[in-house]
Amino acid sequence: MTSELWMTHPGFDALSAHVDDDRDGAAGSRVGRHLAHCERCRGIVEEIRGLGSALRATEGAIAPAGLWSRIDASANRAATVAAMPTLLVGDPLAREPRASASRIAPHRNRSRRMVIGAGLVAAAAVAAVVAWPHRASLEAAGTSRLTFSPARPVPGGQLSVRYQPAEWMSPTPTLILVGRQATGAGAYPSAFGGEVFAGLGDSLGTLTRAPDGTYVATLTLPRTFLALGLTVLDLEQDEFDADGVRPWIIIGGTASREPSYASFVAARDIDPAWFGGPSHFRPRQSVDVADSLKRYFPSHPAGWAYARASRSTIGGFDMFRFFQSGERKYASMHERLWGARNLDAERLHHMALFANAIEEPGEALRWVARLVEEHPEDPRALADLAGALHDMELREPPALRDSIRSWLASLDRAYRAAPVPNRGFEDALRLAMTYGDSSTRTLWSGRQADNGTDGNIYMMARMVRTGPTRTTANDDRTKALRERAARRCELPAGRRPIAETLGGWRTRCERYRGMAFGVLSSAALRDGDARLGHADADSALAAMRRGAFCAPSLAYINRARARLILGDTAGAATDFTFSAAAYPSGMTTVADTARAALGPRFDRERFVAGADVARRAAAACIVAQRVREKARENRTGGLTMR
Repeated sequence: MTSELWMTHPGFDALSAHVDDDRDGAAGSRVGRHLAHCERCRGIVEEIRGLGSALRATEGAIAPAGLWSRIDASANRAATVAAMPTLLVGDPLAREPRASASRIAPHRNRSRRMVIGAGLVAAAAVAAVVAWPHRASLEAAGTSRLTFSPARPVPGGQLSVRYQPAEWMSPTPTLILVGRQATGAGAYPSAFGGEVFAGLGDSLGTLTRAPDGTYVATLTLPRTFLALGLTVLDLEQDEFDADGVRPWIIIGGTASREPSYASFVAARDIDPAWFGGPSHFRPRQSVDVADSLKRYFPSHPAGWAYARASRSTIGGFDMFRFFQSGERKYASMHERLWGARNLDAERLHHMALFANAIEEPGEALRWVARLVEEHPEDPRALADLAGALHDMELREPPALRDSIRSWLASLDRAYRAAPVPNRGFEDALRLAMTYGDSSTRTLWSGRQADNGTDGNIYMMARMVRTGPTRTTANDDRTKALRERAARRCELPAGRRPIAETLGGWRTRCERYRGMAFGVLSSAALRDGDARLGHADADSALAAMRRGAFCAPSLAYINRARARLILGDTAGAATDFTFSAAAYPSGMTTVADTARAALGPRFDRERFVAGADVARRAAAACIVAQRVREKARENRTGGLTMR
């Protein structure tokens, strides 16, 4: 999914409730389905189970009598909201008085009461653990350290950078400072699925070696500066410090150097930790955007909306989140904001995020509906609505098809008002094609070209592959894909990869070119143009070799088909043999295809022997790649990105 709403993991309360739910259908719940695919959350569930077992064996860990009733009474008083309106599923405008606010209060049960009791007993120990210097703070004092001043730079101002190089870096006179500017709220960057150019940052300047061995640079920030993610490139070794996945993040301020709400929100776009990755994917310095937003801008929901992606955990157990109540804060903000007129898109979007963070998809849908109704032009509206409807699919309510179908008009409105191409288009397209009638499917299918010509080679290839049965060389989509595939893997001026080495970027670029030429080869063969199909298959195979693609490409089958048409039976037999290496478990299928195509000239024994040789070569290629990558990790101290 591409919406911020639906890229998060279940919260601790949801996972804890799943542990307590011993019903037969628990595995089929939304959390259960998520756990089936998420190793990280399964690990937290096991820790919760282990914690419960340990607590039951601990004497004196149970909360004092009456404590829980007092906590419940306090929570209910804080969470009570009078006449909170409820949005009926399927109707963006229907509202009715809310029966009770208790539904958004946290679910409590015996196991969590035991956790509360144990937490009170262990509070001093927890505080000691948190106060102890952690790895990130210790590392900050050594090599691979970047500092800057002022601490809160302003748009158009000067930024001084000092870098202490990593031990593995070469003693070169200069290093390159590569960065990515954060976009404004709602102004998403280009989709990154198959787009190699979206993975580039700007060459911001040259770091020059100082007499003390550090590297320094001074930058002039643009007038549009909000936040910046930085990495350092050693050109001699073609290596990044942090490799782009652990950037240093610089967050701007106002002209008077006060905290800037826009800058903090924009910083989420360049903070990989927001995606829930492991700790080594997080920014180098201790930047907690959510905590800063809550502290500096307490009346905005953004800090609470992002909090669960920036939480502090101890062995996977989120102790502090357990003792705070996002549900109470949500109820308070809902009471203050829901009835407000002319509410800006920022608050609507972040209230939807906040509702999703406390596991309230129905509440999230209400705020998304207002966002689409009041600010359909906001770039987040389409993605948020598509994400909310996907969540409805996961919950599988009665009359699901009719419910989602009733929202398709709102989906269409958001698409028409939002910028094109839109980041939420792919998810909206799937919903329209799944639940819409024939006219709706035709309408949305026709929009694919407008949303696939932004250079995203993966999406462009997909459109050609799933397009009309009969594709012509003059088809606009085919011509656009051919033009994109013909583009060499050369960096635009002033641009550098920000999440991988230059060699790794070129390798990935060539693989996408190979994929595109493979699709073009299939299209040419559908057209009956065997010579063009053969040429495109050759281009695909050459690009895949440059892209270090070990397994044989499907272009072998296309070239075999083209060769048969052109009368080269021996060459076709060889290509069929090589294509079998891509299907270790499905060689029978490839053999059947070759037998049907070659007829009596098919030699099964030679085919099997050749396919085995090809598979061994592919396996050796993969092993060699792993050896090179391991050597690189050892040299650079464990960096894992290419």
